[in-house]
Amino acid sequence: MIMKSSAIQILKSNAFKLTSLVLTGLLVAAMLYYSSIQDVVLFPDSSHFSLASYTDDSNKGNSEVVDFTVSDSLLHFSFLLKEGFLSPYAGLSITPKSKLNFTHLNEIQIEIAGENINRIGLGVYTPPLRTLSHQVQDETVYHSYLDISAQRKKYALSVEQLKIPEWWEDMHQISSTQHEKLELNQLLHLNIGSAFSPDMDGVKTLKIYSIVFTRNNRVLFMQLFALYFICLTLSFTIPYLLTHKQLKKQNEITIHYNPVVVGEEKKTEGDCIEYINRNFHHNELNLELIAKETGIPKRRITEIISTKYQCNFKTYINRLRINEAKRLLNKSDMNMGEIAYKVGFNSLSHFNRVFKAEMQINPSEYRDNQS
Repeated sequence: MIMKSSAIQILKSNAFKLTSLVLTGLLVAAMLYYSSIQDVVLFPDSSHFSLASYTDDSNKGNSEVVDFTVSDSLLHFSFLLKEGFLSPYAGLSITPKSKLNFTHLNEIQIEIAGENINRIGLGVYTPPLRTLSHQVQDETVYHSYLDISAQRKKYALSVEQLKIPEWWEDMHQISSTQHEKLELNQLLHLNIGSAFSPDMDGVKTLKIYSIVFTRNNRVLFMQLFALYFICLTLSFTIPYLLTHKQLKKQNEITIHYNPVVVGEEKKTEGDCIEYINRNFHHNELNLELIAKETGIPKRRITEIISTKYQCNFKTYINRLRINEAKRLLNKSDMNMGEIAYKVGFNSLSHFNRVFKAEMQINPSEYRDNQS
């Protein structure tokens, strides 16, 4: 009864009321601020952007644009992928006509349908990395893939899903731990195009109805509400516990006993190696994912690989992929593009480069020598 009275007294106190008022005001102000951040519409309101198509022509490829039509409500893009370049490609590029603020935007929403194509690549290009200021570099690319269907549908892609691809890291000789997180304070251009695929049959068509950079506040608002309730609870609990401590009896019974020892299960180095060996063929496998799935820190994973195999993480992954590629070159009739895709490479050119670096000959020569 005494403690109930103390709780009511704390809830009615001016200090608790003032704390509640301040916390509520801060919560509402934060929610209003982040809700007021405006979207940036790239299409169909494209007055601030220029649109253009591109192919692998600059790499001496033969892919071609069949149709590129822009209306008030539809961006229609059809293309043919043809043999010529190692990894044929085609796509469209959206470039701001002036500098726009994308800093607080964290999601790309695209409404799209595809015919004879079920996967696209999406690349965001920003200024050069500060860590590479000593090298010749015009821009930095952050890339991801999006699975689409023939039905018109709106897709949401978090900015955090955009990562610097391996071929770009190889080209500029950096590791995945050297580059920085994507910051949208300056967007050079956005590219949407064909994803690496061995399928080059027929005309492929993209119908794009809208492209919007927006802000998704769902996670942030959940965190703000959690922080609000934690602070509100503490502002009640701390005075309550202090009052309770003062009312506790001094002559408490003390019981002496031996506590039960509970050993926490520790992850072993074999867990991460086993996970890598089972999943090396997934092209999105990276240190962050392995750490999340195994509970072993990224730095510890790199130390384990370095100690056990005397190489870095990327080299170890590539050796597994090349080893499996050698088996497929020997035992199957799949073409080079299919094999590259099966073992985890996102482009045929990257596969050829890594294979030759490892084996001193390219995959075609290796297959000829084996036969």
